[in-house]
Amino acid sequence: MNNFYKVKKYLIYKKKYKELLIKLAQLENLNKELIKKIEDSKNIQERLQHMVYHDALTGVYNRSYLDNFEFKEKVKKAKSLGIIFCDIDLLKLINDTFGHLIGDNLIFLTSQILKNSIRDKDIIVRMGGDEFVIVSFDISEEETKEMCDFILKKVEAYSVENNNLPIFTSLGFSYGEGEDFCLEEILRKADDNMYKFKLSKRKLVKKKITENIINYYKIYENELYEHGKRVASYALKLGELFGFSRSSIERLKIACIYHDIGKINFNNNLCNGKNHSEVGYRIAKISDLLNFCAEWILQHHENWDGTGCPLSLEGDNIILEAQIIGVSDYYDRMRYYNGLNKIDALEAVRSQADIKFSKDLVNRFTTIFQTTE
Repeated sequence: MNNFYKVKKYLIYKKKYKELLIKLAQLENLNKELIKKIEDSKNIQERLQHMVYHDALTGVYNRSYLDNFEFKEKVKKAKSLGIIFCDIDLLKLINDTFGHLIGDNLIFLTSQILKNSIRDKDIIVRMGGDEFVIVSFDISEEETKEMCDFILKKVEAYSVENNNLPIFTSLGFSYGEGEDFCLEEILRKADDNMYKFKLSKRKLVKKKITENIINYYKIYENELYEHGKRVASYALKLGELFGFSRSSIERLKIACIYHDIGKINFNNNLCNGKNHSEVGYRIAKISDLLNFCAEWILQHHENWDGTGCPLSLEGDNIILEAQIIGVSDYYDRMRYYNGLNKIDALEAVRSQADIKFSKDLVNRFTTIFQTTE
């Protein structure tokens, strides 16, 4: 009987022991889950803290960091301070012309150039939009100037390698040392110096950007460029029929060659569709070569009946040169993109009388090309 009770007692203890082990395992799992939740919470806090003081696009500090206690303490402890203001030239124009994807890419690339140009203890702040500030602690005035020159050289080197859409920056620096230097005053002076530099080269930057766009169009957008030359060959005959002067004929030729410049493709970002005439207009407006024909480029997809784009102009409200470019462009697309022969392409033009084009323009065009080309 004694043995029976001993066995029974043993089995009870064994069962309780197993239950205890299960509970311990459950507690261990709960503990792990709790630790994970605490770690996740810390990670979330760290990410939120990072987001508060960092720019999402570039990863550098944002403007809020200048009010951060940690930053203010660094400024207090510094024996000297060098500030460089950096501004990306004509970023608004690039955003308006090619879209914010291209503009954001230039902002990011600029931030990378700046990161690779500073010392480990320096910081970069994106002030917003197109502006960055570099804050250098315990640096000499000469070293600050050298950093400015180094950044400009790196930007220039990038632009030489990527001349389809280079980066242009304006820089200005200021310096303070001793116990009484004022951060706000140094920032203001650096900003003023940057702005003076920016004004001094604004026209040159516009010229360089448009020259690069035009050269890129001629070299890399060969299909569009050849299409433009064919359009010019038709349009010039129409211009002669309308009695254009020799200089007007030459201007019409240039406009035809570049009428599709708004379709230019940078980094697989095609500026196409209905807005390409607006993009072309913006490029032409700042180009010494194309400024005269900006309105023609803008209007070359307007229709005689008012159904065109982007302005929905109709009839004689459409500039004659734009009408000539439009009908010549349409004919070439029928021939080379739709694969029609000459007779069928001319018939397609006739079908658009009083719709896309005036009846008079259609008659003149078809009369010329029935016997020539």
